[in-house]
Amino acid sequence: MNIGNRWAGTFRMIPDSLWQHRDIQLIDLKVWCALLLHARDAHSIASNNASLAATADTSVRTLIRSLNRLATIGFVRPEGETSNRVLHLCPDAVEVVYSLRIAN
Repeated sequence: MNIGNRWAGTFRMIPDSLWQHRDIQLIDLKVWCALLLHARDAHSIASNNASLAATADTSVRTLIRSLNRLATIGFVRPEGETSNRVLHLCPDAVEVVYSLRIAN
């Protein structure tokens, strides 16, 4: 797998409560890591479904299903619709840490 220079030497944190959650699927962990990669310590960034799906090496439909699962268990809090949508990332499924503006 060619990860390119951009990701060389970096890592993403996956909370124990996320990977151990009974409703989580493996793709959800990849999507979580893709969200963190896009956020990269920025308080607010702009991205889109296609770029997130490409980063997670999945389809946009699978990405959306995964985001819905992450929202259901509280690790992602979506706000708004379509191009005005914001995803708040909650590593502890409680407090918002990062926010990403996501376009279709």
